[in-house]
Amino acid sequence: MSGIRRGDSLTSQVRDYLLDRIMEDTFDQDVIYSVSDLAAQLGVSRTPAREAVLQLQELGLLRTVKNKGFTVIAVTDGDILEAFQMRHVLEPIAAKLAARTAPDSSSIVEKLEHYFAQMVEASKQQDQAAFIDNDIRFHDVMVEAAGNSHMFRALKAARDSTYRRGVFTRTPTRSWDALNLEHERILRAVVDGDEAAAEHHMRDHIRITGENYLKRLKFPVEREWYRDY
Repeated sequence: MSGIRRGDSLTSQVRDYLLDRIMEDTFDQDVIYSVSDLAAQLGVSRTPAREAVLQLQELGLLRTVKNKGFTVIAVTDGDILEAFQMRHVLEPIAAKLAARTAPDSSSIVEKLEHYFAQMVEASKQQDQAAFIDNDIRFHDVMVEAAGNSHMFRALKAARDSTYRRGVFTRTPTRSWDALNLEHERILRAVVDGDEAAAEHHMRDHIRITGENYLKRLKFPVEREWYRDY
């Protein structure tokens, strides 16, 4: 395998290779890829290749096909736009409700702070997969704290669409530090019970995330995609 990094496990290297290809949109979404062929191509055994595929399946990026291999889950540009529009409506409400609940729940606060700390650590290591994993968990705790199961299911479906398409919001114009700061502002507002600030910072975060990704898609949006949402 090219680009081996000393100290990284083979599984993490295969995972990062797959993640890069997903984000670069170089997989055909209607093709079943062989884990054995992947392992042979990268010069590793089947075990780290299989484990890497399973890790990315847990992130919602791949789907395993029994006795055959794996596929990249198809998500259209229109799906991404609609997912971000839904997130722009619902996640600020979820953050506001979480800010109402979190100050009286040490469990919620501890989970949010833990996953944020893991995101910061992942950014230091430039480990995109670990960052995405903890980002998902951070947002899940936030939405669960809002106490609305229907909202949780709707937002999970919307966020799964964006993650399945390989969305990752660090770009040359949006550094790790900037991305962490967005999450820290949300965290602090929720922990402090500041409902208005939590709602505001979450809306900004989703707007910036959507703008970055839709620009990457070169999506032909005639007006600001979030204006009516």
